[in-house]
Amino acid sequence: MGIGYAVLSGIEAGRVAHNVLTGSGNLVSAYAQSVAGHFARYLELRAAYYRMEQRWPDQPFWNRRH
Repeated sequence: MGIGYAVLSGIEAGRVAHNVLTGSGNLVSAYAQSVAGHFARYLELRAAYYRMEQRWPDQPFWNRRH
């Protein structure tokens, strides 16, 4: 997910920058919402994957993530 999202968000950021420099800048809000949505989904997926790991329940690293 990381590399693909980096490329996609870079393309979107370029479009937003172009829009700000040559147009109304009306894409900024939509881009910010998109980034926030992707980050929220990332946090959900990360938490789900960490919850799946059950091999080391007594280790501090995993205790903090469960």
